[in-house]
Amino acid sequence: MPDLRPALTGPPPYQGRLREAVVAAVEHPTTLVAHSAAGPLVPAIVEALGPAAAATIFVDARLPHPGLSWLESLDGERAARLLEMVADGELPPWNTWFPAEALAADIPDDEVRERFSADLRPTPFALCAEKCPSPTPVFDGLPHAYVRLTPAYDDAADTAERAGWHVVRRDSVHLAPLTRADEVVNALHTIFAG
Repeated sequence: MPDLRPALTGPPPYQGRLREAVVAAVEHPTTLVAHSAAGPLVPAIVEALGPAAAATIFVDARLPHPGLSWLESLDGERAARLLEMVADGELPPWNTWFPAEALAADIPDDEVRERFSADLRPTPFALCAEKCPSPTPVFDGLPHAYVRLTPAYDDAADTAERAGWHVVRRDSVHLAPLTRADEVVNALHTIFAG
């Protein structure tokens, strides 16, 4: 998995650099797995991958919201809260957006939580304002699946199910790919087996 943090340095736009960092890391047909806020970037990555994209799996992830920025896709209260956090053109590291006990519930091991938090960087606010691309025929032609880990992503899982995607629902934590990888792997096996 590529380190995407360098793509968020320097001036905007950022989505193109994020896309290119992922594309540079893929050498053969692959299933693209997106977690959380990475979901809306998937259509552009798939387009750039072309035949190297075999399928997509969204894991507790936001779905594409074409023509809208991430900020525009949020409800008004959450958008306002994030706007209040912006300082010097950046949002603070992601772990500070939520109460400390929420992160502790997702990552109960103190040492792992400290290492995770130390790796986080501020997010350029300009990224939050960049419009997301529309899905293309390349994206629409791929098989898609959705793994719902937490109730916060029920609506996304429901939307994916209505679109005919294979949906697997688990009761876990949002950061399960880090702390409960076996649960996520089992959910992925369910998708590939079914």
